[in-house]
Amino acid sequence: MFLGFLVTRRGTLAWVVRRDDARLYRLDVGLDDVVPLVAGIRRSLDPYAYGFSVPPFPDRAARQLYTLLLEPLEDTIAGATRLVVVARGPLADLPLALLQKPSANDAENGHRWLVESHELAYVPGVREYVAPGWSRPADNTGFLGVANPHFGTASEPPPTLEVRRFFTTRGAVDTEQLRRLPPLPDTRDEVRHLGRPPGKQTRLVLGAAATESALGTEVLGERSYLLFATHGLVAGRLDGRVEPGLALSPPAVPHPADDGMLRASEIARLRMAADRVVLSACNTVSSPVSGDGEGLSTLVEAFLRGGARRVIASHWPVAPRAHELVGELLDPATPAEELPGVLRRNMLVLMREGGVEQHPYYWAALSYFGP
Repeated sequence: MFLGFLVTRRGTLAWVVRRDDARLYRLDVGLDDVVPLVAGIRRSLDPYAYGFSVPPFPDRAARQLYTLLLEPLEDTIAGATRLVVVARGPLADLPLALLQKPSANDAENGHRWLVESHELAYVPGVREYVAPGWSRPADNTGFLGVANPHFGTASEPPPTLEVRRFFTTRGAVDTEQLRRLPPLPDTRDEVRHLGRPPGKQTRLVLGAAATESALGTEVLGERSYLLFATHGLVAGRLDGRVEPGLALSPPAVPHPADDGMLRASEIARLRMAADRVVLSACNTVSSPVSGDGEGLSTLVEAFLRGGARRVIASHWPVAPRAHELVGELLDPATPAEELPGVLRRNMLVLMREGGVEQHPYYWAALSYFGP
């Protein structure tokens, strides 16, 4: 089932498309209602802003968003196993999995969170759903893991990860700002762990070797499974001068083809043959909610246009046990059409362990983009 939202200042258009039916809804909820709720929820998912501790989750805001956006559609989406969602603007800042269905005891029929009743898949837009930019299939099932780039030795990280901070006034990448990014040593173990499934031809690009020049089409085009465990620079409003990207090791002498950032426009021009791409460290450190949500959507869309079939991306700093959500998704034995269901199942397992893992920070960071 296809579900889309367009949130404007005057109200929201929602549409639901089933095999035998299509419905359009006009909802009396606008940007002034949605943006504060999304921002409040996102703040609870940012441990870096709270001394590296996870604050309480704002259940009321999650229920309010469900009531405003999904309650009017309940009769139409009831019974759908999978919802394929187009959510641009502020809703792109938040996975719908963590919205809560209001009830007297917060657990009506066992469906407290939306992910407990539906698999969720996302597409950046209708065009990417009906006419994806896939390239030729890969000749093998090789794995490429990129992790722990060497940024520099600066002791003071940049105050925010807003995209524009990493560009000069002329639109060039500011490598000095890249050198201030905090290191990601744990990602080295993560990518090594995920790159060991049997039968895979594995290539790991780690540390100072994780440069833009090491990741040309000839490299990306030879692997079906890609994992990028690095900072995703996606926050803030975009314009013609700045664009989101993945932070890599900046070279000693930068030039346009190797400036330390794999930009969205560069990704879109690649001829990848990847069946699955995992972006496991997007929004790795604190970043403000921009209100338009375009950064992550633009980055994901770039991979789809560059030939990737499916992308799994994180909305906030991934939790220590995130590899438990990802492992099966990168396993060739997992059928592609089952990926949204596998991700949902892994989320529920982690969530239902009890303890701190009940907080969405631990289980809801990853979203699946693709058919």
